[in-house]
Amino acid sequence: KGNFMNHFKDVHFKGDFRSYQQRVLGNVNKYLADGKINIVAAPGSGKTILGLELIRRLNEPCLILSPTTAIREQWGQRFREWFLKDESQFEELFSTDLHHPKLINSITYQALYMAMERISEKAEDEVDCSDIDLFKTLRKQGIKTICLDEAHHLKNEWQKALEKFLSRLEGGTTRICLTATPPYD
Repeated sequence: KGNFMNHFKDVHFKGDFRSYQQRVLGNVNKYLADGKINIVAAPGSGKTILGLELIRRLNEPCLILSPTTAIREQWGQRFREWFLKDESQFEELFSTDLHHPKLINSITYQALYMAMERISEKAEDEVDCSDIDLFKTLRKQGIKTICLDEAHHLKNEWQKALEKFLSRLEGGTTRICLTATPPYD
């Protein structure tokens, strides 16, 4: 599945983890016992770095979902800056376009919505995913890790598409959920 024989062989965090990140990573097997981990931490506290390290440790192709194109791009910037010894690897490992999936795929909830509902929308900096068979792509690439960034901020139709997507995922997927502001309902 996919073309990622050694997955994250050459990918390693180049910095020092913060104390809360170390606590999460030290207990990751316990937290992931049900295939899900939810992390709530303040803005700027390193959730993206922690998410990338969890993805690296899970060692499976990943789909990251973000609320905006700016946050989608931030995932790539953090990955390139903090996890790659040779930044030339970035183009072969990271994608923001599911027409060209890679080891790590970072898209917006809007792109997910377009793929799930087969709706083509013109949006600045957004890839039109209305022509993608999302589940076929996931299977073909062997994507087993789904990372949800700030999912509770979704617009109504994007939330419905996300719920539909998650309900149709095959078994054996792991979910990483990151947020700075948890929902209160």
